[in-house]
Amino acid sequence: MKGSRRLGSALVLGGGVAGLLAAAALIEYVDTITVVERDRLPDGPEVRKGVPQGRHLHGLQSSGVQAIDTLLPGTLESFFAAGAHRIAMPTHALFYGPHGWMRQYPGEHFTVGTTRPLAEHIVRRALLAHAHVRILEGAEATGLIGDARRVSGAHIRHRGTGERESVDADLVIDATGRGSKAPQWLAELGLPEVPATVVDAGLAYASRVIRPPDEATGRRFPLIALQGDPRSGGPARVGGMMLVEDGTWMVTLAGTRGAHPPLDEEGFLRYAQTLRHPLMSELISQGTPVSRISGFQNTANHRRHYDRLRTRPTGFLVFGDAATTFNPLYGQGVTAAALSAVTLREELARGPLDEEGYGRIQEAVIRATDIAWAMASNEDLRYPGAKGPAPSARRKVLQRCSDRLRITAACDPVASQALFKALTLTTPPREVFNARTLRALLRGPRHPAQYDLPPSTPDSPRRRSAPSAVHGSGGRVRGARTHDGRDVHGRDAQGRDVQGRDARGKDPDGGDRDRDRDREEGRGRRAGAAGRGLVGAGRAGAGGRVHRRRDHDRIRLSAQGPGRDRNPYGGGVPGPVQGQPGGR
Repeated sequence: MKGSRRLGSALVLGGGVAGLLAAAALIEYVDTITVVERDRLPDGPEVRKGVPQGRHLHGLQSSGVQAIDTLLPGTLESFFAAGAHRIAMPTHALFYGPHGWMRQYPGEHFTVGTTRPLAEHIVRRALLAHAHVRILEGAEATGLIGDARRVSGAHIRHRGTGERESVDADLVIDATGRGSKAPQWLAELGLPEVPATVVDAGLAYASRVIRPPDEATGRRFPLIALQGDPRSGGPARVGGMMLVEDGTWMVTLAGTRGAHPPLDEEGFLRYAQTLRHPLMSELISQGTPVSRISGFQNTANHRRHYDRLRTRPTGFLVFGDAATTFNPLYGQGVTAAALSAVTLREELARGPLDEEGYGRIQEAVIRATDIAWAMASNEDLRYPGAKGPAPSARRKVLQRCSDRLRITAACDPVASQALFKALTLTTPPREVFNARTLRALLRGPRHPAQYDLPPSTPDSPRRRSAPSAVHGSGGRVRGARTHDGRDVHGRDAQGRDVQGRDARGKDPDGGDRDRDRDREEGRGRRAGAAGRGLVGAGRAGAGGRVHRRRDHDRIRLSAQGPGRDRNPYGGGVPGPVQGQPGGR
């Protein structure tokens, strides 16, 4: 560290992913690192009592896994060697947002299909490969040693024997997660109360592991996300499923206050049938349960503003969920912790570690989670019964911009790329809404066309309906309706769609839906053509063309010509994912 001596010892309180990554950030700057973990750790990738979220769906985004690989080189390769999947987004993922299905445009971002226990096991194994790092298992911190000016260690209790000891350290990092006692510990040292902000949509989870009906189906549906619609005025019902390392699907159902998923067998499937699209419920019913159904309700966004303390002790930092906790629904926790760990290492390199230095590091670590906090809290505040500060004018503008981005991203490659840069925490919002993205938003449609499953992009062959093994004869879900009584075409019992238009495409005021969609679809195709050197919607020089075909009062895209053989998988679904870097 510049202008400072190398630290002799550090205590990291908490051996979850955040604590392990915090310890990894210290490797080059501390002689001896001890991670204190209250659980007895398993030898392999197993769910443990101290991580109840381990039984639920987790998102490990490309920016996060790349940050982990920066801290512990070789971990990315280890993920794939252990069977995790590289799932390109949105290329191989099915996203059903508030505005319908998103097209599967080629993208530079990906998520890793893995369970939380495997992710933690691989990171822990890579960390312990460093001889000066050790984990003290079955022990927990009960308080800090020091005063309001300086923390010099922690009081430790061994859970098996009840034995207590005081352990000195040059640096103590609290990474104990949602249940952090740091505010109380600091109060005991004479420091003021730590200000906090809480945003709680009252979300509850229900998850289980399901084996797909066959390997091909599992690999054709590596990631599905059925999102809620805050514009509906009702509670959110959400579903997600991901292909993980042993070829099974991790399936999570979730709902905000007033729509919690049940934990019994019949109730779980019945709840899946109330989601905004029936695809997931059909896949669940085709699969074989592998695990019991597990619930989880501690999902509030909680930010403790350690960066706002006017006085803070040296020798102490708060990290990960202990400082900023997110609603797990958005799959940002592990990625945010990884980005924070990289920030911690960069700030340690700057030095020196005086009072000002510790303040700078703490502020930087919290600032590294600003994007994830803004995205999760802004969205949660939109649901009925959400608890938190009233939305500011700025927050409302961000929500409207987010809505516009999602509408356009469903059928525009530029907007789609921008959206996934934000969702993967790759780019801050101010950079997402650059001139190129703003042009896409201005020319985008008012309402994207609706599809049973995402259509192909303009330069790929037609995506047919999903395989009959999933959707029954003819490739459709027949007779299925969502919780609000709409069928897969979005029509209610009177045959009107979500805009109130009848089966002939007429608005209540006499407008013509098909004419509007023709215009909107034309914009989307021209936007895609501009980025790929296409003429109209066909592939230049390939003799291909894309034409519109009316089917149940909807617009579908189908491709004819030489380009048809480019995707041998068809079926309205992504091609197989691969379990190695660069696989698509």
